[in-house]
Amino acid sequence: MNHAPSPLRAAAAALLLPLLCAATARADKMDLRVIGFSAPEREKDFALTMEKMPDLRAIALDAEHARVTLEFNPADLFPKVKVPSDPAAILKRINDLTGAASLRTFQFATPSGLAEDTLAKVEIKVGLLDCKSCRYAFYSAVAGIDGVERATVHSTAGVLTAWIDPQKTSKDALFQALKKLKGVELPPQ
Repeated sequence: MNHAPSPLRAAAAALLLPLLCAATARADKMDLRVIGFSAPEREKDFALTMEKMPDLRAIALDAEHARVTLEFNPADLFPKVKVPSDPAAILKRINDLTGAASLRTFQFATPSGLAEDTLAKVEIKVGLLDCKSCRYAFYSAVAGIDGVERATVHSTAGVLTAWIDPQKTSKDALFQALKKLKGVELPPQ
């Protein structure tokens, strides 16, 4: 008696097994703020970074407002340990993976929850920045300040634009952070 599966059954099993596994995999979603959209061309860099991380999928992206919805299976993010229940631990793991994939030029944070109309738009003249690394340095100097919701650097206009929570920071605080960059002389405001 031959116990080997028929070729038809083997083919059906090969097709169905991945579908069954995918159907049982838990998919979680997180709506996050993206830190790293320093300039409009960074959207392409973000897409390349996401391609390097098959366990994370950007299912919705609003680059203009630096927001993304990520989908993932927590077990894939923590393959050899128990999946933590703390969202902060999951976000830390996502940031570890993203940092490695993007050479630390992208990371995620929980959204502030502030309504768009409560943010103040601040513009600071920074001069012509034709180098991507230079633009990123200016962006990085302000993006991590508490109260900065998002920021961009426009190379041709020579302006850093930030949307801030005026209860937490100010244009002057951003200006002072930019002045601390080595070798930088800001144009008159």
